Amino acid sequence: MESQYLEPDFTAWYNGGNPTLATLTLSGLTANRVPVVTTGGLITDSLSLTFIPAGSLIIGSNSVTGAQGLTAGYHNVVSSNFSFVFGTNLTVATEQSFTFGFDSVDFQLTSGLAAFEDTNIITSGTLGAGAITGTSFKIGTNTISDFGDLKAIEELSGTSGFAKKTAANTWSLAAMTSYVDRGDPNAWDYVVGDFTRDNVWHELDLSAIVPAGATAVLVRVAVESSPAPKYFNLRKNGNANVFNITTLATQVAGIPFRDTFIVSVDAERIIEYLVTDTTVTTINFVIRGWFA
Repeated sequence: MESQYLEPDFTAWYNGGNPTLATLTLSGLTANRVPVVTTGGLITDSLSLTFIPAGSLIIGSNSVTGAQGLTAGYHNVVSSNFSFVFGTNLTVATEQSFTFGFDSVDFQLTSGLAAFEDTNIITSGTLGAGAITGTSFKIGTNTISDFGDLKAIEELSGTSGFAKKTAANTWSLAAMTSYVDRGDPNAWDYVVGDFTRDNVWHELDLSAIVPAGATAVLVRVAVESSPAPKYFNLRKNGNANVFNITTLATQVAGIPFRDTFIVSVDAERIIEYLVTDTTVTTINFVIRGWFA
């Protein structure tokens, strides 16, 4: 019997034609893989590029869903510079991750919101301008839901200082105090001839050394007397009681005694001193620094 098999006519293809086929089956391809053209026009596919009918595209071991949002599974994309454009909401639901391991990424939402439910946004860079409209935020294990204090701190007037909250839940800008090291003085600032030794309080003006704004000074004092004991006292200018006084007492005649003290100063950088009498034969006084 004569064969009924018809040999296809590929003459049009050979001559550069463009045949039209209703369907084309390439038995070497695998279902749901995206075909690609390789060297020499060969059509093939790869497990690394797979389309899932539910709406995801698998790139390597990574899943990227369609333009309606990332809503299921773990989405880890490692590539060069990459851009995602979403038509509506972007949602990363509970217990999901969305990680980019490449140089730059651009999220574009033409409408809707980007919702990261119980997941975290982690960045080593900066967040761009725009409003954050959430009602609470978590920092570590602490949830912040009331931003009134932050607003009050923002509105404080002044250039520097510590934000101080009162018992009435109001905020003010308190003076900021820090120690300023004077450096390495090469001589005493004041010696025995600069002090009146008559057991009466006198003022000592430190403003030639200590700048305006200082609230206290750190001083080193050496005192010697014959006989002993004798006293060298310091206090803030204007104080009158005996309780807040710094005292250096000699213990043995002819032996100097040394110590370092913090003494409060007034706005003019003046302190007060008292020396027992003229048997105090040595007073060496140097300012080591101040608090401002």
